[in-house]
Amino acid sequence: MSIGFQKAHEVTGAPQTIKEWGNGLGMRITASLARAAHIKSGTPVIVEAVDEGLLVRVVGEPKRTLEDRLAAYDSKKHGGQFVGDGLVGIERF
Repeated sequence: MSIGFQKAHEVTGAPQTIKEWGNGLGMRITASLARAAHIKSGTPVIVEAVDEGLLVRVVGEPKRTLEDRLAAYDSKKHGGQFVGDGLVGIERF
């Protein structure tokens, strides 16, 4: 049994070993396979049992982390609402 992802008539696959992970089973996806499938850590997927084994389908985009959101922040574009230069309002003592 092999698991592959199809990309422009080309199937990319990598041998894997299923291992115990907590109360269940898990497998690592190699970096090259993840790149070929356009997935990264946090990508939501659905795993289905099919006659050939398992089918993994991407069902959305990964949620952006706070670090990603802060890196994308532009004070000129967003009106300078987050300046991070000290306490303002009722948090002053």
